[in-house]
Amino acid sequence: MEQRLSFTCASFLTNDGSDDLVVRYEWDGGAIGLELMRTPPSTTKHVIYWGVDSLGVTLGVEETSRRVIVTRSSRSDVKEGDVLLQAGGKPIIGQDFSQHMALLKQEHELGEVAIPFVFVPPPPRVFVKRCEGALKEAGVGPSFELKYVDGRVVRYLEMKELQILIRNSNKPCTMAFVQTKEKQFYGVLQKQEQQRRKLQHANQAAIASAGLALAAAIVVNIT
Repeated sequence: MEQRLSFTCASFLTNDGSDDLVVRYEWDGGAIGLELMRTPPSTTKHVIYWGVDSLGVTLGVEETSRRVIVTRSSRSDVKEGDVLLQAGGKPIIGQDFSQHMALLKQEHELGEVAIPFVFVPPPPRVFVKRCEGALKEAGVGPSFELKYVDGRVVRYLEMKELQILIRNSNKPCTMAFVQTKEKQFYGVLQKQEQQRRKLQHANQAAIASAGLALAAAIVVNIT
């Protein structure tokens, strides 16, 4: 069940079985103090060859970034979500993907040499570094991933591309932030630990105050 937090912000749990927490924010273009961050991308490359056997992957064009990604894989060395960088020694982009694949299929049918395909892991997810206002009040913080802008997946965008997408989107635009169930549990543990420490400090302060009061009382009694 959806819980309204403000006119522009709502939170709910996904119904796909993951129980991820989603905070959906309608941004009117005003200042919200939102900063995003991403860890450096992996430089690991996987090269596979299309020879006699099937390539073992299904490719598609990611709608937002127009990059070519793996949508299905039966291989252990290439995962769903990996990005295709090159095929047949040439860079691959979404705009010419169909034409390029048609040429590669013709080359494959000739069967002269195995055709190399170069893949890299998907870009790291985009997380919140800090935020203010309604987002902060909704509990959004560094454990939340920015997953969608107006329903478009943002993971495969470069950070500069993401900045342009957000800036140029029609306002109000909807941003969806997601916190996984595991991080929700970690957040609960953090809060419990913070409460435990506060209680411990309060008890220590109370004991210290009692000790000072006793010492003062003893001094008074002696004099």
